[in-house]
Amino acid sequence: MIPLIRPLALNGSAGETTLEGGFRVEAPGTNISGFEMRGTGTGVGVELRSKEATIRGCIIRNFSTGILSSDSDNAVVGSAIEGCSVGVLLSGGTVRDLQESSVSGVEALGPAISNCTISGGTGVVIANCSGCAVSDSLITARTGVLITDSPRTRVRGNEISSPERGIAVERSEESEILENVVTGATNVATSSRLRPQHS
Repeated sequence: MIPLIRPLALNGSAGETTLEGGFRVEAPGTNISGFEMRGTGTGVGVELRSKEATIRGCIIRNFSTGILSSDSDNAVVGSAIEGCSVGVLLSGGTVRDLQESSVSGVEALGPAISNCTISGGTGVVIANCSGCAVSDSLITARTGVLITDSPRTRVRGNEISSPERGIAVERSEESEILENVVTGATNVATSSRLRPQHS
């Protein structure tokens, strides 16, 4: 794993820049785009230990965890995470200012995943986090999205194919599950105190 200890932008060429292994990002504001990262079934593809990092347009394959984000305001955009036990794990990130949340719903100011394709054991795990968002993504996994102890999380506009659990929510108050399409799952959503929706 390559450590990145100063903020920088790493731009690969889609389909041409392949890395055997991944990155550990320790500098805030780092951007990684256009890389293909391959693992051996263990470890982490990209570990985000700093704030405001972005992973965009990358392909991450065959790790135990594709992307691990343990800080706030990180984003995973337009990327493919394939063949990982856990596609993306968001843990420990928080909303900087809860007063910025909209009255009508949850405004995601914490870690966010959007427009991604994720396949593997569990697509997305959100744990001990707040203000996270998963949107407009295609997820094919035994469990699509698992949310625990993560208030004000929004899961919106995703297509999830799962033979077991589509979306599972535990102890995550004021979260929103909106406009998702879940197929094949025996358990679409379990919840403790989701935010009530108004039509």
